[in-house]
Amino acid sequence: MIAVDPDVQVGAVGVAPPSEWGGFGEEVIAASGDDLDFYVVHGYGFDRSPSGDEALRRPAELWPRLIASVRGELGPDVPIAVTEYNLVAFEGGDTEQSMTTAQNALFIADTIGQFAVGGVAIGNQWNLANGRTNSGTDYGLVDAETYDPYPQGEAMRAWSAVGSDLLPATVDGDLHVYPTRHDDGRLTVIVINLGDEAVTPTLQIVSDAGSLGGTLDTVSADELDATELTPSESVELPVLDTPTTVSFPAWSISRLELGPPT
Repeated sequence: MIAVDPDVQVGAVGVAPPSEWGGFGEEVIAASGDDLDFYVVHGYGFDRSPSGDEALRRPAELWPRLIASVRGELGPDVPIAVTEYNLVAFEGGDTEQSMTTAQNALFIADTIGQFAVGGVAIGNQWNLANGRTNSGTDYGLVDAETYDPYPQGEAMRAWSAVGSDLLPATVDGDLHVYPTRHDDGRLTVIVINLGDEAVTPTLQIVSDAGSLGGTLDTVSADELDATELTPSESVELPVLDTPTTVSFPAWSISRLELGPPT
């Protein structure tokens, strides 16, 4: 391929941590040497249906550890590509059809946030339209017959319009916050409430672009095993250069779009 097109990038499939499978990933990295353009891993949260609490805690426990293990072997310059990820690895183990429920929407949303924080260059959820398996679960973002989105599709929708720069944020308990900035200075902030109660923090945005206002759009679930997420009405936010109280419902994914007031 490179002989035909020198710009083609070649990745090698390994494991995370690289020391697993008898050091398979370490051997792949060593054998690839300077020819490795990116390092490929697959990652799933569980081998079977998790409890709701397990599913919601898992991204913050799993991905920083796996990313650090790979980065420690690769060094800082080789990109990491997670070309498969989802909640449950083996469809036969997902007897509770967890991947079709709200808990997977929250798992996927926070997983993408952990990828952004960890500097993962490529993240491909498995998969777009899989179809129901023998156990009744479905890996897909949409139903393969109706094309209706599963709850995890809402996680992708929330992350679909974020900015290219991830800004620092402090995680406060069940509220995971991922602020991003666009090239034109606008901010898109993903806020995930992993708790079973609404959280109402006071927000204040300090920006070089001056005063910022915008909108808040939220989807949420009444139960973690819900097969649909409920959208809230879009909320117009006032200028946020003074402290403003904003409420995030239980088990919700929110997107704040902030820019200069019009």
